[in-house]
Amino acid sequence: MAAPTQQEFEQLLLTLMGTDNDARNKAEAALEQLKKNPAWLVPALLTIIQASEGVPVRHMGAVVLRRCMTTGKGGDKPPFFNLNEEQQTAVKQQLLQLLETQEQKTVRRALSFCVSALFSAAADEEGEQKEWNGLFPFILRNMQNGAPELKQSMLAIISQLAHKVSDAVLKPHLGTIKDAFAFTLEQNMPVRVAAIDAIGAIVTTLDDEDDALVFQPLLGTMIASIGMALTAGDNDSAASCIDTFINLAGSTPGFLTPAINDCFRAMLQIAQTNALPDNVRQLAVEWTLTFSEADPKTAKKVPEFVESLIHLALEFMLHPSEDSSWGETDEDEEELINYDVGVEALDRIANALKGKKVEPVAAKCIAQALESTDWKYKHAGLIALAQIAEGCDRQLEPNLGTVVQMVLKHLDDTHERVRWAAVHCLAQFCNDFQPGLQATLHSMVLPAFMRMLGDSVPRVHAHAATGIVNFVACAQFEHLEAYLDELLTKLLLVLQKSQKRFVHVQVLSAISSVAENAEEKFSKYYDHIVPYLKTVLKNTFGDKEGRMLRAKCMECLTLVMMSVGKEKFAADAGEVMEILHTTQSSKMDPDDPQSSYLLQAWGRLAKALGADFAPYLDHVIPPVLEQAGLTTDVSVEEVGDGGDDDDDGDNEEEGVQTIRLAIKGIGERKITIRTSMLEDKLLACNLVLSYLEDLKQHMGKFVERISEIMIPLLKFPYMEEIRDSAARTLPLLMTCVKDQPGDTNQFLAEMLQKYVTELLSAMQQEPCPSVVAALCESFSKCVVIGPKDCLGMDKVKNTAEIIKQVFEESLKRRKNVVEEKVNEDDEDEVEKLDEECCRRESK
Repeated sequence: MAAPTQQEFEQLLLTLMGTDNDARNKAEAALEQLKKNPAWLVPALLTIIQASEGVPVRHMGAVVLRRCMTTGKGGDKPPFFNLNEEQQTAVKQQLLQLLETQEQKTVRRALSFCVSALFSAAADEEGEQKEWNGLFPFILRNMQNGAPELKQSMLAIISQLAHKVSDAVLKPHLGTIKDAFAFTLEQNMPVRVAAIDAIGAIVTTLDDEDDALVFQPLLGTMIASIGMALTAGDNDSAASCIDTFINLAGSTPGFLTPAINDCFRAMLQIAQTNALPDNVRQLAVEWTLTFSEADPKTAKKVPEFVESLIHLALEFMLHPSEDSSWGETDEDEEELINYDVGVEALDRIANALKGKKVEPVAAKCIAQALESTDWKYKHAGLIALAQIAEGCDRQLEPNLGTVVQMVLKHLDDTHERVRWAAVHCLAQFCNDFQPGLQATLHSMVLPAFMRMLGDSVPRVHAHAATGIVNFVACAQFEHLEAYLDELLTKLLLVLQKSQKRFVHVQVLSAISSVAENAEEKFSKYYDHIVPYLKTVLKNTFGDKEGRMLRAKCMECLTLVMMSVGKEKFAADAGEVMEILHTTQSSKMDPDDPQSSYLLQAWGRLAKALGADFAPYLDHVIPPVLEQAGLTTDVSVEEVGDGGDDDDDGDNEEEGVQTIRLAIKGIGERKITIRTSMLEDKLLACNLVLSYLEDLKQHMGKFVERISEIMIPLLKFPYMEEIRDSAARTLPLLMTCVKDQPGDTNQFLAEMLQKYVTELLSAMQQEPCPSVVAALCESFSKCVVIGPKDCLGMDKVKNTAEIIKQVFEESLKRRKNVVEEKVNEDDEDEVEKLDEECCRRESK
């Protein structure tokens, strides 16, 4: 391909930025051809960056230049590294000159990414990073003498290098860098912010925390910079600095220890200042919580910290969203408000610092709030009590009856929000104090929920149904039986009277829980429930607004049928199967909740019908396997591609999570993962397990396809529950084959050989102890099920060595838990040790 003129090359770069896919693809292809001649391309890009009149073209030129330094096609070297050493040196010099003289912010930022990326990519054959002679002197000189904008660029390069280079490269320069930071922390606010970000980047990425201590003398100036920004009304700069402090608190809390009292005092003062924007106050609260979770021992020693934060959280909680239609809907505003932050803060601080420190302070504040005549104080007090319950369970449990009585008084409050909060508190107690609450206080709590089913406000009686779900889920049937008639009568009455679908959804969940608990004792209510459910499913077919209601009907119907047994539901089985089949055959939107509920409904029917379900497998299993085998929607992008890298995913769609991850030696990456797809995949894997357990040999025709799906999932990187499920599937597949008619020994021997190899490989890579245990258990079962003497002595020796390594790792974990208990006053460590011992004893 002939080299284009500068005008033609500028047009090509503009096309790369365009929205016409066909034109952009052609431009990408042309660029790939030009990359074959780096001696022309790289200087041409530098010329564009220096001489082009259009800022977008210069910016795109810098972006493409960076890619020429970091990305090769098909494993080839990046084009830059196909230049000879003399050419590379010339490019480096010109790149630094361009950066030093560039006035346009976006272009200068893109050039800074070029510098850090090139430094990171320049590795010799042994993989050791080479020094870029002259780079650090260039950076330090411009941090001292450059214009403020250039100082920012130098600091940005240091931030980027911290993530990309080894400690050995940075370590010789730390003292000099610290002095340069001290100077820049005395400059204007944008430079200060860049300096604090760079300090945070280095401190959080150094492998040896002792190396970071050189920067501790700067903490006072860093904290002062936040106050200066707020005094000047520069809230964005203050928020950026606080965000860096949050990262420091979470990653290296020890670094902050010399200034910890000043940090807490500053952050609490910011959070308590009503005149500041909510987002800044919320970030300050987040810092206190992050540090408390990372280093609870130090946080407990900060004078009056717990008292101040609890008072602050309750103050935040006095400002819930107010909507005149609150009681008629179950939807809240999506925007994060101070109320939400206060609610979360109480839960996190109680779990981090534990009840011995938190409960005395919180109890006093809550008691005062509940004595108020203002509904907002009573509401805040009840919600606060619910939030601290988990972390303060040991302190609250001895007097739980008294605490419950205190909550019950507020069920008759004149304000609907207070009544709802009282119901919510009781519902949370059912989770946090189970099963003791259900066993000892059922006569107080369950009648209260039943009474609130008759509340005049839909949202309140819907929440009462949620409370019933929580109570029943952890109750022994003997503590529920006496209430069944009244409970089911009241639930059915709500279904008859209420016109609100969200109420019906919650009530159906409550009925489902009762049926699951009562099992065959639910038979007497079957004829009152099932006709209603079938009618709803028939009448709402195709109703988009009724999708969740239909989903809950499917759940309730199949749970009831599974509970009462097939003799009771035999007459309805065919009709229900037809309803489910019709639903599955219809075209459902990707976000339709019926999809997952339908798969689970089929699974329950399979469990209830056993072998009688076998004729339906050809219809039911393929979509389950399709979902289990879905390719995970994960994208990994390198941060700093020259575009808008400051978007942290605040506007991401539901079911999608975006995180930034700093990977030492590689750099910062933006990872976007569709979490809803992971949940669907896990559901499908668990359903495969269920079908194999319930239908055994009837699943024979699906064994090979299931095996193809599950073996790669033993090393599935994004969700440990999926790896666990895949591990537990393998012995069930072997059992399924073993139960087939005829001689299956040869097939079983092949399965065993393959499964043992894959399980052992997965064990060696698995970071999660519970999944390692599942892999070991699966391995043991497979060996027992498979034919004897088919592994061979070499495989046995290799297996023994790997199993030995697994046990040694387990002993190391146990030792670490013991040492942590000795060194830290953390109540949770005792529970960790007990659980580890129980797992070992059970084996």
